[in-house]
Order: sequence, then structure tokens, then C-alpha cells
Amino acid sequence: MRTLPLWAASFLAPLLAASLLPPPLAAARAIAPQEGAKSRTPQAKLSRNDFDFGTVVAGTAPSADLTIENVGDAPLNITRVGVTCECAKLHLSTTTRLNVPIDSGDEGRVALTLEPGDVATLRMTVDTSKLPGGLFEKKLLVVCNDPKNGAISLPFKVMVERALPPAAPGEAHGEHDGHDHAAESGGREVAGRAAAPPVDPALAPKLEADLYKAEFGTVYRGEVLKKTFELKNNGKSDLTLQEIRNTCSCAASKLTIDGRTFVEDELRDTKRLGILSPGETAELEVELKTAAATTPGKDQLLSKAIRVFSNDPARPVLTLTVEANMTSPFTVEPATIDFGIVRKGGGGKRSATIWSDQLGEFKVTSAKSPNPELMTVSLARVATEPGAPPTWRIDAEVSAAAPMGAFGSHVELAVDHERVKEILIPVHFSVEPNVTFTDNKPDRGELLDFDVMVPGTSKTVELTIENGDPTTPYLLRSAALGNVRPAPDGFVAEVVEVEKGMKYVVKLTAPATLTKASYFQGDLVLTADHPDVPTRKVRFRGWFKAAEKSSQ
Repeated sequence: MRTLPLWAASFLAPLLAASLLPPPLAAARAIAPQEGAKSRTPQAKLSRNDFDFGTVVAGTAPSADLTIENVGDAPLNITRVGVTCECAKLHLSTTTRLNVPIDSGDEGRVALTLEPGDVATLRMTVDTSKLPGGLFEKKLLVVCNDPKNGAISLPFKVMVERALPPAAPGEAHGEHDGHDHAAESGGREVAGRAAAPPVDPALAPKLEADLYKAEFGTVYRGEVLKKTFELKNNGKSDLTLQEIRNTCSCAASKLTIDGRTFVEDELRDTKRLGILSPGETAELEVELKTAAATTPGKDQLLSKAIRVFSNDPARPVLTLTVEANMTSPFTVEPATIDFGIVRKGGGGKRSATIWSDQLGEFKVTSAKSPNPELMTVSLARVATEPGAPPTWRIDAEVSAAAPMGAFGSHVELAVDHERVKEILIPVHFSVEPNVTFTDNKPDRGELLDFDVMVPGTSKTVELTIENGDPTTPYLLRSAALGNVRPAPDGFVAEVVEVEKGMKYVVKLTAPATLTKASYFQGDLVLTADHPDVPTRKVRFRGWFKAAEKSSQ
């Protein structure tokens, strides 16, 4: 399932300024709260300081993981995560929710809380098919409530290698005689590939455009903006157009060269587009689909680049830019259709409404799901008071047959208006098993919380396991302890079978002998016969209250 593009520059500007803060505490040590401390603070510990994907072949999608651990003694709230590039996709995993896509359509909001000792994993995947050859560098930003590292900036880079297109008749790449002509003549790396031997500038091809930046002014989100650029060979020899790349999926292109037209899909897959003799021209039509741009509902400057690769030795990559100041003339409530957790086989329904007091009379003609096998949508006009703007309701329903996993998609609305033609509403849902795990503080998400204990006393907390599907029994086999700090000695896990295959209560007891360690944590590891959740880890943690000092 396709996820939406990543963050817009307008939102990242203030965070990039915040990135001048000290580097992340990738090597920070865990610090337990000190006895007698008057305040508790969260602390983010990251597993790495940067993402360096090295050298990769164009068209591949390398990925890497970053773990974020709360090593403080108060909840760590992560509010936003994003990348200053639309070539990267981010997915976040915790012990309770796996592979959840981070959607820039909601400004990268994640609303994740990590209790002390909790860990989340962030996976970044880079689509190198959208990148030019050569070194590409951007930043990953993590915004949280760590008082020392509230806006963490991690650089990432990748060297993209692109193959040199096959030589046209009469062209030579200088490699067939066994000599390294590039080295002999001072050749250099251009856009990630070895350059051809130097060409006499007076005889070289030269790519130029009639316009390098198209500015559309103020536009509505949902408009389709079009501009045709003329590309011309003003050199003295044949110019080969090798490939054309967009920096985002919302800018499509169509190229007409030498009597042939390449549409968007063909441009993406074709590495040799055609040849312009001296004086000849080609037309490149750019279509900017603002409905698919980032940050719905926000006014922002939208700037996208289209890169044209050729054998012009002076400028092997020509960049064209389209810009618009985009505003949203409509209101979608809620801005994102979020189903949250959907139980396997249960499906789910959610609704959103849309209206505008700026567009005048407009009509939403259809609502479509790009993944009808997972989600269906319907559309209805809502009755309103006289004089109120026209309002429409969109009903979305997740299929009971949807497989387990986290999904990010959207609803596509077709609009009948002279300017706005399409509206996209982001959609999120996570399909999880019918087995639920309820701890002693359900609002904190599968965390057995002993809270503050009295020295010299033990304490027991309970985890309730319930199976919502009687056709698939959940048979609990064991409840063990794992990763207990400072030590597992004295902890006891007891399983109470309330109804076999349907309901269990696990009682976990912390001993009274841990008073020398003011803070403890660990995992309750559950093993069962069940196709969807054969194992489950539930975090637990607690503190011992510091003994009061006697006054003299």
C-alpha cells in the first residue's frame, strides 16, 4: 500500500533551526532516578548518530533502523518524526504496534509515548529511483520532550550510482580500447558515473531551456497546474536526453521529442529518451498535482524540481523548478481518517466531513479507495442550514478480510469546481489479532506498572488476556521473565486460567528485596499456541520510594 509523500519544507524550517542543538545522545548511558530526587525527566537514547547508506545502485531501496530508547525516569513523548526529502519512507514499530507508516500528511505527527525503559524502532527506506546520480544528503528530525534534546537532527546520505546509457551510433564512451581515457585526460565523476573524455567546448552539445522556473502564484490545494518547458540543443553536436526525474510523485512529466511522446510511466522507466541535433527542440510538460502535496490544510510554499540528464559536458544535469504558494480552501474534519487498531476479521467504519466557505458552490462527485480490497468508501451530501456552505460526508470501511499489519493510504475525492479538481484524505489503520492484553493501567499501552513501592514490601500487578474469537483458541503455555534489571531474583509470574483458550490472568509479583536498586524494569514473556500471537512481550517497571532521612 502506498504511503503519502514526506514533510514539506515549510514545516521543517523551524525544526532545522532547532537542529543546531547538541548532537543526539547515541552513546548515553541509562540513568536511574536517584534517591531523594525531586523531579523526573525523560531522556532519549538513540542507537546511531546518522544514516550512511554508502554507495548503492540507482533503483534500489536501501533501508536502515534506528532504535529510540527512553533511559530517563519519566515518560518520553515523541510528537513528530520526518525527513527533509520525499524520497524516504519511515515506519515506526513498538512492542504493541508494528510497521506503522509515518504520514507527512499529518505533519509527521506520531503521538508516541515511551515509558522508562521502553524502546521504539524507526525504519528508513530510501527510494533511489527518485534521486539523481551522485551524493545525496538530507536530515532526519525527531521531536520529543527530552529537555536536553527536544529536536534531534540526524544527517543521512547515500551515493547513487547510475549506469551510463548505451552509446548512440557515432558516440564513444572511451572504454573499448582497454585504456582509461577519463584518467588520462583528467576525467571526473559526474552525477555518480564516470564522465566521457573532455569535448572541445566549441563542438560540444549544449542543453538550454526557454524558462528555468515556473511560478504559479497563489493556488488552491487540489488544483492541477501545468507548464510546458522548451528544451533546445544550442550546441554544435548531437545532444542525448538520457533521463528525466521528478523530486516528488506530485509532479508528473510528459516529453515530446523527435516525433515521439513519453508519458509519466515511460519517463520513469526509460534511460535513453532521444537525440536533439543542433538547433532542434523538445517539449517537456510538467503537471503539478497539488492534492498529493504535503501538509494538507496548511498554507505553504510549494517548490518542486525536475531534473533533466543529458550528455552536455558543461551541465550534465539541468534543473527546472515549479513553485506555487498553496492554500487549502476547504476543511476536512477530521483531517485524517484514523481507524486506530482494527481487530482481525472485525473490520471497522469511520467518517469524515468536508466543506468550504471559500469555493462557493462546489460538488464532490465521487469518493474512491485506491485499495478497494482493503477499504471501501461511500459519499453522501449532508443537509445543512440555509446559507451554510455545501457539506459532504465520506464513509470509509475497512474490510473484515484485511490482513494483519499497519496500513497508510488515502481517500480520493473528485471535485466539480473550476479550480479544485481532487482532494486526498489520509487514512491509517492497523489490523491486529483478536487477542487483547490489558494491564493494570490500560491508558499506558501494555505496561505493567508497579509505580512507587514501599521498601521492604512486595507488590503484585495483573495482566488480563482475553480472546475475542472462540473459533481460534488462545492456549497460554508459559509466562517467563526476560531482560530484568537489575536482576530477576525474587520475581514470580503466576498464570490463572479463567476459561481455557479464552481468558487468562497473569499475576506478576515484585519482591521486597530490591530496595538497593531504586528503579527496576523487565519483560513478561508470554508463549502460547495461537497462529497470530505465539509470543508476546509486556514491559513492566517500578520504583522503590527512597527512605526518609531522620533529622538530628
